[in-house]
Amino acid sequence: MMITRYLLSVEVIGCAYMLLQIPFAAISVASGNKIGGSKLVSQFLIFTDIIVSLLFASGVGAGFGYTVDEKHDVDAVAFKDVGNDPEYSKLHKDMDKYFDMAHISTGFLLMATVCMTVVTIVSVYSKK
Repeated sequence: MMITRYLLSVEVIGCAYMLLQIPFAAISVASGNKIGGSKLVSQFLIFTDIIVSLLFASGVGAGFGYTVDEKHDVDAVAFKDVGNDPEYSKLHKDMDKYFDMAHISTGFLLMATVCMTVVTIVSVYSKK
């Protein structure tokens, strides 16, 4: 349960960071000026981009690792010798659906990691 809280908190922090960055980026593009203007502010923004990227990456690792381990444990323990009982079959399908949705959610976080990395690389080269 702690892993899912961590994964959710990573997603919330990432969304809040992105929502905070969007107005500053829009103003920067509209005015044609760089955000902050000084080298120290630019380096701080790059540093925060890298921290958020690493936070996303740790969330991806935790999410995929947790769901794979839990699915393996559930299959090995709960559904080991159930036979063809229709109730267990339905429960097994529901559990598989749950873990598939967890993989999809973590996949979105993986896409956010890739996008954040691209944004960081672009911002580093645009600040020179």
